[in-house]
Amino acid sequence: MQKKVNLLKITLMCLWLLVGLNGLGVALALAQEPEPRPPLPPVKGGNDDRGDHHGNGDHDSAPTLGNGRVSGFVYSYSDRAYVGGVKVVISGGGWQAETTTDSNGFYQFGGLGIGRGMLNLRLPPGAFPVVFDWPVQIDDGADLQVDLGYYWQDQSVLPAIASGQISGQNLTLNVKNQTSAALQSSILEITSPVDLELSSAVTVSQGKTEVYSPYQLRFIIGTIEPVTSVTVNVPLKKVSGLSSEPEEAHIRAVFTHDQQKPPADLY
Repeated sequence: MQKKVNLLKITLMCLWLLVGLNGLGVALALAQEPEPRPPLPPVKGGNDDRGDHHGNGDHDSAPTLGNGRVSGFVYSYSDRAYVGGVKVVISGGGWQAETTTDSNGFYQFGGLGIGRGMLNLRLPPGAFPVVFDWPVQIDDGADLQVDLGYYWQDQSVLPAIASGQISGQNLTLNVKNQTSAALQSSILEITSPVDLELSSAVTVSQGKTEVYSPYQLRFIIGTIEPVTSVTVNVPLKKVSGLSSEPEEAHIRAVFTHDQQKPPADLY
């Protein structure tokens, strides 16, 4: 049985895909970067309160206090604008913090300790994130910038759509430019968990392999013409005797190009 979920990322515009491979969940992501990017507002408000990451006075479930920071902008592809009033959630290992974007579409979490977290948008019915469960590794003094995106109902507002599936021991990814302009400087990167190897016998309809290891592939695709698709096929090999942590047991594919905004998910 296969499960599919597409997701498109921009500045993290990413495209996630969940499919089954002998019980192994697979996630795929596509990336892009927002431009123009508004200047970062000054750090202020509840998220910079090291004693209360929720903004609700509850200190019990907050992560270990530290000086890590995660911030960014939330972009609506349907409205073609950065949007205020959108809830952003970061969570991990028994803790969760929530904030709301300001009038510029900016959010931030401050005072975060060392560890791993997941970013998500909390959206009203009818709105879909371009990316979900986006992982962030917070190190001491980290200042991470992660832009997120969403759309209302119709995927046609997204500049690119990615899809993928695993059939037998073969991973197939398809990236389609659905704009009237060429996507320049297009790059596709694929990483896999420790118990699943990527074969070097890759076929790609356009571009070339720049980086290869059993757990990482990087393709230089270049220009994708309007309403044109690029397909990549990667044979997979299950590695016996190794297993991944549940949260890491997936493949991620990240697509980047020059026409970008913040992260988003496609279904």
